[in-house]
Amino acid sequence: MTSTQVRAFVGECLRFTKGGELAAARLMEVYANWCARRDEVRFDWQIVARELRSLGFGKRKTRGVIIYRGLALAT
Repeated sequence: MTSTQVRAFVGECLRFTKGGELAAARLMEVYANWCARRDEVRFDWQIVARELRSLGFGKRKTRGVIIYRGLALAT
């Protein structure tokens, strides 16, 4: 169920963008809002991060901020 939910979230709220970067804090906020709108169980962020990693999204830490690479918010 977890991977299905995360894949749905990625498909609805995010876009794959070469060179795109999205702060983990913003990503967590968008995920929490998405879960609330859909009345979905909100999984712990570590679980979501693991699923994002399994989908091929890398992350890096810069000045204490975790950034996911290759992602942008859908408009």
